[in-house]
Amino acid sequence: MKAASFCNFHYLYLSTNILKKITFIFGLIAACTLLACGATPGLSTPTPPSDKNLSTYHYQDVKGNLYDITQRKLIYTPVSATNTIDGIADEGLYTELNISQNEYAKIAAACEEQLQRNQNQLTQRRPNIPLPFLRRDGRDEPKKINIDYTAANALNFILEPFLEDE
Repeated sequence: MKAASFCNFHYLYLSTNILKKITFIFGLIAACTLLACGATPGLSTPTPPSDKNLSTYHYQDVKGNLYDITQRKLIYTPVSATNTIDGIADEGLYTELNISQNEYAKIAAACEEQLQRNQNQLTQRRPNIPLPFLRRDGRDEPKKINIDYTAANALNFILEPFLEDE
């Protein structure tokens, strides 16, 4: 009788030990998966509330591509086969990117710099090429200006790296 109860106890001990090991292995796999994708169990970073006082910017470059910049998004609407101007090739795909507060601040500072700067008249341009402009909405007073090539180059220098990975 003692041998039978020892076998049952030993079998029960082995089966619970195996279940603990299997549970540990699955838990380890789950933790590795979460950590590999960048998630931290139990921690989350809440999205900060939108600041209604921040401006949005709308920029059209010398090719007719449109850039809309909000506190959290950079939206690129390129000249395309359906939205083209004679002589200008396709400029890529529509892209909507999430941007950080630091990236927004960098873009907004570049836009504000161009809005404050005296712009040169664009005298030597073909009439079928769009006139580049920069517009600010949602702040003290909305403002729209036609910008020169120096301003367009400065804004492109800031904005184009965001589109390189897309």
